[in-house]
Amino acid sequence: MAAPRPPQPHGTKLAEMKKAAVIGGRKVAGKQEDVHQLRLLDNRYVQYRFLNARGAEAARAKAAAAENSLFGLAERIAGLRESVADKRAEAEKIKRDQRLCSIVGGQVPYLDRWSDVEEDYSSCLTGATSALHNASLRLPIIGGVRANYEEISEVLNSAAQLLEPASPLVRDLLPKVEEVDGVASKLAQIITSERDLIEECGNLLNQAHHMQMREYSLRSQLLQLRS
Repeated sequence: MAAPRPPQPHGTKLAEMKKAAVIGGRKVAGKQEDVHQLRLLDNRYVQYRFLNARGAEAARAKAAAAENSLFGLAERIAGLRESVADKRAEAEKIKRDQRLCSIVGGQVPYLDRWSDVEEDYSSCLTGATSALHNASLRLPIIGGVRANYEEISEVLNSAAQLLEPASPLVRDLLPKVEEVDGVASKLAQIITSERDLIEECGNLLNQAHHMQMREYSLRSQLLQLRS
């Protein structure tokens, strides 16, 4: 005996059920399409973020390379500044030496002449001293004798004549000696002033060096903070 069939729906209900199944299938297909589109958008967003990250990293690398190059350039410029300062100081020293040589060189002939004048003056003074000494030895000191005024006067005149050649030389040399003394005083003042300027220049160079080292330190800290 065959099993009884389940009750079948009427024709209208069957059509409605088929229509609902078709609509449900379309909705499922639409949801799957939306999910697919969302996945595509998500993949594109991830790719976009990846490209942005790569671009930002490349920009940071370029910035770091530029800062390193700038730091090296600043270091080379500082070295050139120090070299220029050293060359300038050396040039100033050469100028001062040349000025000193020109000042002293103009007085060398007078100093050479002084040795000749001193020799003549010493010989004249020695001769006068010897003449006076010899004359004094000839004077009697006992027996109540009297000295001859004319002889003593003659001896003194001869001594004065011996000293006369040295007098013009001494008179001619005195202005030169005064001039040399004035030049020496001015030279001492110039040397003192230049010594003060050199000390001031040294202080300025030390300050510049400390400021430069401070700049290097700040730049290195900046690079560390940006890295």
